[in-house]
Amino acid sequence: MATHPIQTLWESKGNHLTWEEVEVGAQLQQLRFPITWKTMAIAAAGTRDFFPYHHHPTQPKELGMRGPFVNTMFFQGLFSRFTTDWSGPESFVISLDLQMVDQLIPGDTAIVSGTVTGKSTDPERVELKLKIENQIGVVALSTVWLAMPSRRGDAISPSLEDEALPDPDPAMPAEAKEWYGRELVRQAVYPVSEAQIGLWADAVQDANPLYAPTEYAARSRFGGMIAPPVSLLTWIQPRAHQQGPDIRHPDVDNPDQPPWPNMASGSATAQFRMPGVSEIIVPKITLECGSPYRPGDTVSMTSSLAACSPRKRTRLGDGYFVTFKEIYKNQLGDITGRIFMTLFQYGTK
Repeated sequence: MATHPIQTLWESKGNHLTWEEVEVGAQLQQLRFPITWKTMAIAAAGTRDFFPYHHHPTQPKELGMRGPFVNTMFFQGLFSRFTTDWSGPESFVISLDLQMVDQLIPGDTAIVSGTVTGKSTDPERVELKLKIENQIGVVALSTVWLAMPSRRGDAISPSLEDEALPDPDPAMPAEAKEWYGRELVRQAVYPVSEAQIGLWADAVQDANPLYAPTEYAARSRFGGMIAPPVSLLTWIQPRAHQQGPDIRHPDVDNPDQPPWPNMASGSATAQFRMPGVSEIIVPKITLECGSPYRPGDTVSMTSSLAACSPRKRTRLGDGYFVTFKEIYKNQLGDITGRIFMTLFQYGTK
């Protein structure tokens, strides 16, 4: 049987670092990634995110953006690829903190760079400070904790346990307090599939051999291909015609059309809106990874409102910073990830 092309591509790189080989202060080799219209199309398909901000040619400009911009999952994927390009596929992203400063749009080139800023033992982990820039300046910042193989041969066994929400801030608006801690469960529309994993990797050109049906993946500690650990958000996306700033009328070009085949439900992230807001954007997200998904897994997510700021004024307008906690599980009940996502809900009058 012919060798899978992804495995051939990876073997040409040959990166397989151990924890002992990493030095604090080391600079990672810079990556340049052009953003084209094809990038946008593959990213929308690969992450199953069809919000108009990420594909519509004019709607983002009407909101004061330079144009349609890559989404949260694209940033997570590009940072993840950058990390394992450097370390090798035996490393595992434990957590990824992402702060989005500006947008990447077609015509930009993403310039990814990073530095090793810390190491810890028992287990062996490395802290990386990463950033993405374009021709204007800094676009995104990230702190990644990476579990790395050791010369001692210890196995990397990521696992997570649920944690209680912090106490609500006394300044939380009354409308948000009514939702605080209320848990909603969403079941994934589709199971995890080899095809969707492939599209997700295609979006950022990630040649990690664990994300394809390669001989390498079959021989790995996972016993076969896995989904990128940071791809959690993709698997819980609603159907394409259910996504938009207005969940009652998601298609900005057809405002009389209701969501098809019905309105998405089972997610506080999608359901809760502060009164009067019309737009949402994600400025910050913290992701922790547990057991990775495999083709055939089914996904559920439990979401709850964790925090909401008083009304704030920003360059986008007045609005509220709303944080949601999301717990992801597979069909066995294993916690596959935890996300704290902050949305800026704005467009208030």
